[in-house]
Amino acid sequence: MLFQHEIIRLAQDDNLEKRLAEITKLVGLFDRVFVIGCGRSGIWVLMQLLSTLKDQDIVPQELPVEAFGLFATRTSRLLIMRHFLAYQTIQRIPPEVRIIYIVRHPYDVLTSHNPLTKNRLPHPAGALDGGNKSSLPADGIRKRTC
Repeated sequence: MLFQHEIIRLAQDDNLEKRLAEITKLVGLFDRVFVIGCGRSGIWVLMQLLSTLKDQDIVPQELPVEAFGLFATRTSRLLIMRHFLAYQTIQRIPPEVRIIYIVRHPYDVLTSHNPLTKNRLPHPAGALDGGNKSSLPADGIRKRTC
């Protein structure tokens, strides 16, 4: 990582909070948003969607929360996507940093990893139509039509 030594320094004591206060004093107040979640939960897709919104900067790589001490913006919002080990330091996220925590539905996780259910609806048969199985094919499985 490019600024590894600075990240390590910001992770110690309350260095990150002090640095965030310095940045705010220099450029003004802006939202800092840390986008986190489990692997394969759709963080990259969410970041792509958020990038279509105006007046914000997005750092297009996975970084620890301490990276907020390295970036300033004149937009209203700065978004950083979590590093894969961010769960280990979640208790150290300062109150100045907002969190978006994305969760993937467990059925989607199961169906995306099982080759036998690859083309099946990711919900139990009838769960979406109130249990009315008359609208299902004989095998109880809807095929995707996309």
